[in-house]
Amino acid sequence: MTSPTTSAVELAQQAADAVQGLNHTTYRSGTPGWYQPGDAYDTVGKLAALSRRLPQTFQQIAALLETLHTAGHLTSSDHRIPGEHVAALARALESATAASQFMTDALDKAHAALSPIGHAE
Repeated sequence: MTSPTTSAVELAQQAADAVQGLNHTTYRSGTPGWYQPGDAYDTVGKLAALSRRLPQTFQQIAALLETLHTAGHLTSSDHRIPGEHVAALARALESATAASQFMTDALDKAHAALSPIGHAE
């Protein structure tokens, strides 16, 4: 899975790469692991799980920057007060959290809609 030395940036890159791979795999039906309704059901379920986990990451990013700001460890290249940027980050990540929760709800509904669908031979 991951080692304790894997950085947050590396893990985020792996997640982005995984979604790109998913996009390539789901481009056409009939590819290995992508030809049954159950494949769509399982994939949507895993995407809902991913979406459900993102708000914690967003909160932890905001908390890191708030901690660094409070400790006086931040500066700003545009000569503004770093706290302004930290506050803007917190607001943006709150919006991302709301969007992620909306996406999770929609994916849960999609997952439920897929539940009764089977493959006819």
